[in-house]
Amino acid sequence: MNFFSVILTLLFCYVKPTWTVTCSKDGLQWNSHCLEYFSEADSFIGAEAECQGYGGHLVSINDKLTNDAVAYLINYYTEEDPPVDIWVGGNLNAEGYWKWTDETVFVYANWNLTSKSEDKCMNYLMPSKLCDADDCDKEKPFICKISSNRKGRV
Repeated sequence: MNFFSVILTLLFCYVKPTWTVTCSKDGLQWNSHCLEYFSEADSFIGAEAECQGYGGHLVSINDKLTNDAVAYLINYYTEEDPPVDIWVGGNLNAEGYWKWTDETVFVYANWNLTSKSEDKCMNYLMPSKLCDADDCDKEKPFICKISSNRKGRV
């Protein structure tokens, strides 16, 4: 069992949620949501649309624990070495501020500061576990944060 598995197991042992979360076989229970890895590459806009089709959004990374959970999913579901970079839910709005597609407050960012100024969509770099801006039209795998009460693709 790797380090991230141990940490996530310990967290789930001590956190007693009052809700029932059912995730697909490709999902990870995370608070009241499921984090689900999608290996079929798409553009940032296409990936967000796919997530919305399941009642969610591209994952927002609001703290270190979520950052580590995203890394765990990528490592678990990819066979490439190093693992692939993926889309997450941050994008640069017209006013020049980063925002999450799920409208949560943008307070945590673990940045790799090498992106070009014209890049507007956030991708997650492996194995560094850092976020970076990239061309929104590039096709990449992605992780959705999906509501736990969804019944499948809507």
